Amino acid sequence: MIEAFGRIRARLGAQGPRLIAITQRVFLVVALVVIAIYLLRNAGALRPLLSARTAFAIAAAAVLLALLHPLIGIAMFQLQRFFGISIDLAASLDIYMRRIPARYIPGGVWHSVARYADMKFDAGVGGDRLRKLFLAETALVATSGLVASGVGLAALPADSPIFVFSGLQMAGGVAVAVVALLLARRGAWRRIVAASLLMVLVWSGGAATFVLVASPLLDSGPSACPASAISATYLVAAVQGYLAIFAPQGWGVAEASFALLNTCTAPGPAIVGGFLLYRLSAIVGDVLGYASWVAVARRFLFRRGIQTRAD
Repeated sequence: MIEAFGRIRARLGAQGPRLIAITQRVFLVVALVVIAIYLLRNAGALRPLLSARTAFAIAAAAVLLALLHPLIGIAMFQLQRFFGISIDLAASLDIYMRRIPARYIPGGVWHSVARYADMKFDAGVGGDRLRKLFLAETALVATSGLVASGVGLAALPADSPIFVFSGLQMAGGVAVAVVALLLARRGAWRRIVAASLLMVLVWSGGAATFVLVASPLLDSGPSACPASAISATYLVAAVQGYLAIFAPQGWGVAEASFALLNTCTAPGPAIVGGFLLYRLSAIVGDVLGYASWVAVARRFLFRRGIQTRAD
């Protein structure tokens, strides 16, 4: 896929920069249309959930989720340096942020594919390194998610299934992380630790935003859930959704896991509603993060004379 993307770019010839800019604008429009279709299809389920309180929660969660994107980009930069890829931080962040709209191309891998194509054809990174980087990024997200599953362990009843899953997932993540550190090159382990801590923070930030949008639905009524329990249950369920490779972005799996494992016996519609609001916040956050980078951050980097492309 990377080679095919690159061949298209190579044929653009001298008109490449201009045509690529036009293509990116067209692609953004297409991505926004896909997002709009998604919202229209779920309008019936979303409409009853929208209120002044949930609208504020969605806006606040979108800002927080947008701020998580640079953290993910920095974590990926740490892995790039681990594999000896000499792209500077500004260029690495630029590649990551500019390719956010590719997340909405069906298939779930196109954001990574677009990033790797940029690295290969703009920075000359070899295909072997990119394949290793892909495996490392996938393992990083999964392992850090497993470790983050134990963040809210103390908030869970010790005799509940969710407590067991939380502990097992955390133990599995820590075990994998320790093995990775033992196998790392001498002096390079700091890159893995830095990337892992950043991704644990990202997973935890996702849990915090889920609490922000879902608590209006889950913290009231006879089966009210405290924020700590919502956060801890979300982490376990979201990681299980990520590990279910057959479910794009964990759709269905995360919701089912949350419904089966939550200790508050929250009603199904409230759980589904909470996840719908969270996914809506994620879409707004992606748009906000991408637009902010292109309109503000990237222009600032150019004015400061910082290269946003690898040499």
